[in-house]
Amino acid sequence: MRRLALRMGGLSVAGVLLGMALVGSLRSAGVVLCIGNSMPKGVYLKVHGHRDRLNAGDVVLACPLDSSLASLALARSYLSPGPCAAQSAMLIKRVAAVGGDRVQITLLGVSINSVGWPSSAPLATDPSGRPMPIVFPLTRTLDPEEVLLMSDNAPLAFDGRYFGLTARRDVLHVLRPVLTWEVQR
Repeated sequence: MRRLALRMGGLSVAGVLLGMALVGSLRSAGVVLCIGNSMPKGVYLKVHGHRDRLNAGDVVLACPLDSSLASLALARSYLSPGPCAAQSAMLIKRVAAVGGDRVQITLLGVSINSVGWPSSAPLATDPSGRPMPIVFPLTRTLDPEEVLLMSDNAPLAFDGRYFGLTARRDVLHVLRPVLTWEVQR
């Protein structure tokens, strides 16, 4: 029995090592897994040469937060720790607006060029009752080096309605969905 347990343990370690190697290989091939709630869960592929051709509607991988806001987001578990300069995980978001677009963020929600973004009204507090960061009211036409990153129809997502505008340089990759799915809540 003990011998069997050791073999199974060895197989478990081998399985974990094989899994880690597979994940590393997929990552180096440009595969990104989305397991968060602000975008459809699934497998995405990095597209190269993104910064010159960033468009509204693109799904991107970004490190958009300054360190003080990232510290708050990490402390409240809105974000996980990760490799970004602010020590947070990279975010997968949709580019809602690019340079030249008129953005308005108010208590009623986000609008781009006078069209409302779905489910974007900022919450006053998070589910634990803590006050959310406030970047509104904001009304302006974006500079060419700015973008607004939002989630896809996720009222509880931590996105541009809370962290504001993002510098284009903080967008790391454009992503293309390979296989996505919606989880029923």
